Amino acid sequence: MANMTRTSVSWPSIIRLNVRNVFDSTLPVLSSACWCSGPISTAFMKAIMHLRYASRVPTRQCPYFAKVNILLAVLVVATGCRMESPERSEAAAREAETGLRGLVMPDPPRRPEFVLADARGGEFDFRAETDGHLTLLFFGYTHCPDVCPIHMSSIAEVKRDLGGDLARDMRVVFVTVDPARDTPQRLRDWLGGFDAEFVGLYGEADAVDAIQLALGLPPAVVPDTTASDYMVGHGSPVLAFTADDRLLVRYPFGTRQEDWRHDLPILAGLSTPE
Repeated sequence: MANMTRTSVSWPSIIRLNVRNVFDSTLPVLSSACWCSGPISTAFMKAIMHLRYASRVPTRQCPYFAKVNILLAVLVVATGCRMESPERSEAAAREAETGLRGLVMPDPPRRPEFVLADARGGEFDFRAETDGHLTLLFFGYTHCPDVCPIHMSSIAEVKRDLGGDLARDMRVVFVTVDPARDTPQRLRDWLGGFDAEFVGLYGEADAVDAIQLALGLPPAVVPDTTASDYMVGHGSPVLAFTADDRLLVRYPFGTRQEDWRHDLPILAGLSTPE
């Protein structure tokens, strides 16, 4: 009988490995379907995020990973989906007050004027290119583990669902806060995975920070970039500009697809009074 060999991996390594797998496979679903709330689930999700980056075990190295993934996924759901999140209840309250589930700006500023490099080539004049269109603007980075891909995925999915004139007329602009890693090719590939029409922009950090500050967002916090797997601190809301060129609504992280489906058709035909 042939000798059988088994890969030796310690249980701490198994747990670290499978927490990474659960993080990658379940967080987008949980964020869209039942945003985690409560002190237990919040602490658990923070632990997942920490271990996701602390782990350096090669994926699928251990034959037990599937069973452990299932166990951890059940724990995430059990602790995170029992209670309604504050964002859900706040969105309902906002809808009752304003008719929209996003955060309506009390004094909507005008669409800003700025020019950055377009990942597709050339320059992109934000005001000129998006004038008269419902536009969603977001500042993030392609190596982001949660906020950025969840926002982009939700918007892309709803855009496909709504279709028609709204989808053709709407503009989605993603500005990177991590130009060191987000090359034009990287931006094109990453955004193309959500929607080929999403626009990726990049520029000098000081210029991008100035744009964010003008829009009421904090500038990005970029750590030492000598490490390849650093994370960037950045603002999480998506900014919605209506066709009359006003920044009318901010959408925080935790906005669900059903919130986008509710608000986007309204925003597409909405003009604020002068």
